[in-house]
Amino acid sequence: MGSLIHRRSLGSLCANMLGDCWSKGYSTEHPLVIYSFGFITHGILDRHFHPFINYFSGWYDHSKPHTKAFRYNHSFYERILDVLLYKEFLNQKWMTDLVLTPPGSRAQNFAEYFTIAPHDRDVLVPFLTQSIFKTYEKTQTDTKMSQRITHALADSSGFYQYCDKAVSKRVDQIIENTPAPIQNLKWTGLLHPTFLPSDMDFLNTSHQTWQDPCGFGEWIQSSVLDLWNQALRESCSIIAWITTQWNTKNTDWLGGVSQIIGNSDLRNTRPSDKLCTLEYCEPKDLFQVLKVLDEGTIPPDWVRIFP
Repeated sequence: MGSLIHRRSLGSLCANMLGDCWSKGYSTEHPLVIYSFGFITHGILDRHFHPFINYFSGWYDHSKPHTKAFRYNHSFYERILDVLLYKEFLNQKWMTDLVLTPPGSRAQNFAEYFTIAPHDRDVLVPFLTQSIFKTYEKTQTDTKMSQRITHALADSSGFYQYCDKAVSKRVDQIIENTPAPIQNLKWTGLLHPTFLPSDMDFLNTSHQTWQDPCGFGEWIQSSVLDLWNQALRESCSIIAWITTQWNTKNTDWLGGVSQIIGNSDLRNTRPSDKLCTLEYCEPKDLFQVLKVLDEGTIPPDWVRIFP
């Protein structure tokens, strides 16, 4: 389902989720409404970040053997950005209010904060199931949809627990100079890095020119922080509009939710019903960074992000 939502109809899905909450008289502070807002902001951030990430990480094309080195780059780059953006926003009040320990540190604790309790899962699963059925009609014949969503939530919890323990163990190994090779680049790329090379401009603070990988011919100089602020402004505008409409009695505004979010895929920011076809990229040498982290011997010119 995650792949389907990334490809199309995010706006309609969020409208159906919010419509369910609104029809039941929930306030905008109800947990399911806040969860729906999280769906919206996730999608908006994806649309702003994915062109940048795809351009600088590349992708694996089976017809082009040399691109095999790019196959784990996307998820790895996202984890690099997690770490660097956390550091960038560390002293801002909204970040300190989260009481979230740094990713890539010994104290990483995603599982503690992002695992859904069983009683919440019992509410969330039917909520998501019905919204998905209403948005993607062909899924209505899937008698195991609720089971799939339940397993996906449980898998996510287990994944966070594994990563938290693996990162903590890896930090200890590197600090104690006893690293054992992980020997699995895929898994290494799913862990938040503790060390990174100092000479790679991961956030594009130098404003290097890059191209929209979807083939629109657009050249861009935005940094990751620029893209973050663009996504933040758009998300705030959407959420503010929804909250002002919430207490109206007419259901017409729910159609507007789909329109202002849009149903285009999450690879680019352009409002198009056509799925983006990736064409252009100039990948950073993330493969070599992955290999170093996988082997565990950190070069002296690399920097430690968090203690």
